[in-house]
Amino acid sequence: MHKYHLHVTAITYADSCSQYSYALKFKAYFPKNTAYTHYSTCPLPWIGIWHPGGYSDCSTIDNEDNKWIKLICREFAKRGIIAVNFEYREGQVLLPNGFDPLTHKTVYFQLGVYRARQDVDGGLRSFIKMYYDGVFGTAFRIDTSKMFLGGGSAGGGAVLNYTYLQKQDMADEISPDIHAHLGSVKADYYYADTTYPIPRVKGCFIMWADFPMPGTKTTDTAVANFFARNNYIAPYIGFQGLKDPVVIDSNRYEDFPKRDSIDNIRGTYDTTSFCLDSGGICTLHHTTVLNSHDLRMIGPETLYALIQNKGKKAVVCIDSTMRHGLDDDGANFKSNFGIPLPTTQKKVQIYMVQRAACLCNV
Repeated sequence: MHKYHLHVTAITYADSCSQYSYALKFKAYFPKNTAYTHYSTCPLPWIGIWHPGGYSDCSTIDNEDNKWIKLICREFAKRGIIAVNFEYREGQVLLPNGFDPLTHKTVYFQLGVYRARQDVDGGLRSFIKMYYDGVFGTAFRIDTSKMFLGGGSAGGGAVLNYTYLQKQDMADEISPDIHAHLGSVKADYYYADTTYPIPRVKGCFIMWADFPMPGTKTTDTAVANFFARNNYIAPYIGFQGLKDPVVIDSNRYEDFPKRDSIDNIRGTYDTTSFCLDSGGICTLHHTTVLNSHDLRMIGPETLYALIQNKGKKAVVCIDSTMRHGLDDDGANFKSNFGIPLPTTQKKVQIYMVQRAACLCNV
């Protein structure tokens, strides 16, 4: 066993448009080749990780609130799994007064969801192409076929959307009208073009995140049939708080507000002309199906059952006291997933990486 955990390094890479403020960055964490000396004969598996932040402004990879993602990336690298911390486009998520974001979504939020889905796809294929183009030199070598994905909250949602909503028509059922304005989920904005191949996801490491299905999928059979439209099903390990008010452990419904000028609370927040390069107005239509909803948010326990039913491996770790994310360090720290006391955020984060690393080494 090679001990290279004291020699982890990180390099930030960007493409030729990095001089512009809208360029997306990624930061790669890997064992130095002076510590791990087998790159030439044994390239390492790798995991792409996307940060939390609600798809909103200032939730970048360098944000202070996301510094724990850097720790997680370093812990993966210490265990021989190259970690790449990817950025996605953020934007303002505007909500009218009296609007409950836990049960309703506006088009602002859904645009962020769709853009992040595009950026996961674009980021992955660009990283792989840059690797084969020699951009990283001899700093590290990866086994491109051993590609894992991970993320927390919004970043986890972006990964789930990419992994379990693989087809354009599935994305279109969830985000009506957006395709016409923002283009395909395989957008041509990136270092690698849309035809560049991406390997299958070998497994997902998700922290307190869910993903949507059409709200018309009201039965277990309908949910399973929609899920089965994917080309393949990736294994999954998830971490979730039972008291999370944002991500429910099983599933819940969400609606887009009706476009009704009489409704002072919701107004016309289901429409916008912002952030749409092709112009025009994007409308997320409130469902007209009786006793139905616009979205059905699939939480960890429901996803666990869907994956198990397809004969794949799935693990869900649920903490009975945790809300949306780990507790702050302190005397009342409780979100520890049952690991021995005393616990801290760092200890629990390392525990999560240890569990996920087992998935990445299969």
